[in-house]
Amino acid sequence: MNTREQTNPFSKFLPIETKYPEKCEAPGNRGRPNVLPPPFDGTGNWDDYMVQFELIAELNAWDQVQKALYLAASLKGQARAILSDLDSTHRRDYSQLSAALSKQI
Repeated sequence: MNTREQTNPFSKFLPIETKYPEKCEAPGNRGRPNVLPPPFDGTGNWDDYMVQFELIAELNAWDQVQKALYLAASLKGQARAILSDLDSTHRRDYSQLSAALSKQI
């Protein structure tokens, strides 16, 4: 049991990002926990989601590749199906990925 778990008896119930934020940091975000975007399944408002996603990306100091990867990783359900229709280079290109999603959602 590590020191953090000894000081918080409820830590086994916390998500990994809360228990060990240092394992979730973006390279440009040393010293602060990384804020992860919520999942998007295609049923909510896409524009609202992207406003929040852009703020989270700025807070975490993500570069364009990181933004693409985090956006792709946040997709669920029918939104994830759009991701599988893109070739691998477009999945990692934030401009291409966000444009394709904006067009189809």
